[in-house]
Amino acid sequence: MSAVLYISREPVSKMFDIAPSTDAQRARSNQGEPMAFTEKSNWVIVIVSVVTMAIYAAMVVPPALGRPVSEVGYEQAIVVTIVLFVGGNILGNVVAAGTNPEDCDKKDQRDRDIDRFGSRIGNSLLIAGSCAAMFLAMTKQDYFWIANSVYAGGILASLVGAVVKIAAYHGPFQRWLTW
Repeated sequence: MSAVLYISREPVSKMFDIAPSTDAQRARSNQGEPMAFTEKSNWVIVIVSVVTMAIYAAMVVPPALGRPVSEVGYEQAIVVTIVLFVGGNILGNVVAAGTNPEDCDKKDQRDRDIDRFGSRIGNSLLIAGSCAAMFLAMTKQDYFWIANSVYAGGILASLVGAVVKIAAYHGPFQRWLTW
């Protein structure tokens, strides 16, 4: 005997659209099928985010260990890593689109729902970083901390949003989470 909760003669998994809703979506979630372009794009964001965070840390942390943060030149590191982040994402998406050009403009409803859900999660981190910067500015903290809170909020928003989207592609994604 299976223990399935039914409400109005529909299994709960169908009511909340826990499983992929079409055969194409089910086939894409299998191991042997090619990855959707939007998922490839999110993998590019994850890789580029981690690399640019590591470059930024390598440029800023060693000088910050030996002297006060007010004397640390972080401005160039922020500009360089933002340019690398944008350029790396553009280049990575061009390469990802080149692997399967006819798939790069295809997006179904599940892709749009996953994108919206991951973006909401990521945007909350961007807002948190901005609120932290506002608090730091109001308490007259050093510019180093204000700039780094904005930078960290932005890069973590991209990274966590992409990770959430990838997780949604590989697990059961619930459409009701995208209200």
